[in-house]
Amino acid sequence: MKPVFIVILIFCIKAGYSQADFDYNLKLDFYGMLKNHQIELLREKDKNQIIARKVKNKKPFSKRDSLRLSELISNSIKAQREEIAVLIEKYKEYDSDTLEVKNDDSFLNITDSFVDRWDVMSNALKSYPDKRIILDGYTVKISLINKDGDEKTVYATNPSAESHPDIYELINAIEKSYKNESKNPIIN
Repeated sequence: MKPVFIVILIFCIKAGYSQADFDYNLKLDFYGMLKNHQIELLREKDKNQIIARKVKNKKPFSKRDSLRLSELISNSIKAQREEIAVLIEKYKEYDSDTLEVKNDDSFLNITDSFVDRWDVMSNALKSYPDKRIILDGYTVKISLINKDGDEKTVYATNPSAESHPDIYELINAIEKSYKNESKNPIIN
């Protein structure tokens, strides 16, 4: 009786740990000349959505915010990226499109895998910062919010298959799925 109980206990523990944690929100904010939109994946066990937002209008900065933005950009400290992004975001208006995604959509395997590897990828970005000089392109801010509301954020500039393979694969998978499934995609 005891060996059977141990086998069942081990099976239950393994099954519990091997199930993916599907409740998360993955948001990609693109800033720059080549891309200027947002894509958000709301991932739940029974319901998944892609929400795409494209900038339709930019309002002029207030004098106060313009001065603060100039100050932040001139200092160019990475810790100030978030404040810069918040200031810029404050003056944008978006068109949006929402797409329901089935649980068997193959791109969800890529997003789930990305979320599972978040800490490893995030530590690699901190340990080996990108030293490329980019003249024009875009920066992507990727935010992960788990079911408890905890938010983690990483940034990448012009991610490519060589420079940021995990991020590049994620962006391509989400954008391709959205563009293929949406009747009238708002992002190119």
